[in-house]
Amino acid sequence: MDGGLFVVAVVAALVLAQLASTFKLGRRAPELEGGEDGTVWSEERRVDGVDVALRVWQEVYDGTASTWSAVHATVPGPVPPGLRLGRQRVPTGLSNIFGPDDLQIRDPLLDRQLAIHCEVPSAARWMLRDVHVAGSLAMLLDGPMDVTVEGRSVRLRFAGDDRTALNALAEEAAGLAGHLAEAYAAPLRALAEGGLELALDEHGARLSGQLDGREVGVRLGAGEHEAEVVVHTARLPGGLEARKGSGGLRLPDPVLDSALEVTVDPDGEEAALALLGAEGVRGPLLEVLHGHPGSELAGDRVVLRAGDLEPDALQRLVDVAVELAEALNAAPCVRAPDPLGHGSGTG
Repeated sequence: MDGGLFVVAVVAALVLAQLASTFKLGRRAPELEGGEDGTVWSEERRVDGVDVALRVWQEVYDGTASTWSAVHATVPGPVPPGLRLGRQRVPTGLSNIFGPDDLQIRDPLLDRQLAIHCEVPSAARWMLRDVHVAGSLAMLLDGPMDVTVEGRSVRLRFAGDDRTALNALAEEAAGLAGHLAEAYAAPLRALAEGGLELALDEHGARLSGQLDGREVGVRLGAGEHEAEVVVHTARLPGGLEARKGSGGLRLPDPVLDSALEVTVDPDGEEAALALLGAEGVRGPLLEVLHGHPGSELAGDRVVLRAGDLEPDALQRLVDVAVELAEALNAAPCVRAPDPLGHGSGTG
């Protein structure tokens, strides 16, 4: 057999074997013993401020009975949109042959043992690499139980009916749930301490308010750019717009001219050139527009878009966007701010 075909055949066999194991191909749906849903015993409790449900149930497959135990803990706060993780069922690196690979969070142990999916990869990385979250997951993965997280639900499941083990796992599940909520929110709360109001929900995070007298909006969520920072400025001259690229208005600074695409109304060209050459503008302008493709100056806003973020990078994004807005506003050719204000948020 050709070497390439042999590799494909082996990989296909591995995947089909896993599918057969996971979905029990060719087997009837389980019959249930115990209550209507097979429950033998269940209990709900609150552990360290976390809602926890314990359950023991029985299933019968093809005449063979099996008993299962599980703990469900509800994360006491939002998690990144689309978060799902569980034990790795296909060897890391093979899943991309048949579809998108799992998210890699840059932790060797967790990347090897977990299949991870999230609509906001940066948030999942900083949350799961948190020392408390990573430690809790590593301990649980060292045992025989299934470990899954889907949204705000943490589930630990094992075969058998061991109430002592189940009670111990209730503590562990509650601990993991609490760590997940804190690890996700902590960097965002730190960012809000400068004077922004934080709103967290199932769609992501939004911060809004004033910094150094400027209206600022920050969005963290799903999309091509996970983070968007908007800082309002005074009205830029001549409908000035700028972004990474080339073409448009010729700039006397060769670095800016090769890095940026600038458009402006003909009667605003002189003012635009004066603005882009003003003291303090060049550095933050290049960092925002050239350093973060997709960012732009438009109308009366600095819009910085970015992805693949570390937690401490969030603060730098806000700082440099505000720095650029202040430098633009300080230029003598910029129109004074509208006394009615420009509103807030990411618009």
